Amino acid sequence: GTIIGETVVQEGVIAIPTPSSLGLCSGVTTASYATTTEVYPDSPKATPEQCNQAQVACIVGALEYILKHDESVQKQQEEGDCVAATE
Repeated sequence: GTIIGETVVQEGVIAIPTPSSLGLCSGVTTASYATTTEVYPDSPKATPEQCNQAQVACIVGALEYILKHDESVQKQQEEGDCVAATE
C-alpha cells in the first residue's frame, strides 16, 4: 500500500526522497537527522495514548539508530562527552 502516495516499507512506515520535496516539516532544516512523525489522533482506530506511544517509539528508535550508527556520537561516548541513557 501507500501513505501520502509513498510506498509502505514496513507497517506504518514510508521512506521518502527528501522531506522538502514533499513539503514536510522536517524539510525546513539542514540538520544531519530530521524526521516527521504523522500519527492521527482523530482516527477511530487509535486512542490518544496509542498516538503518544507511537510518537515516543519513533523518537526512541531514531535516537537508538544514531547512537549505533553515527561515528561522531560513538567517539563522544568513548571520550565520555556523551552519555547514552539506558533502562
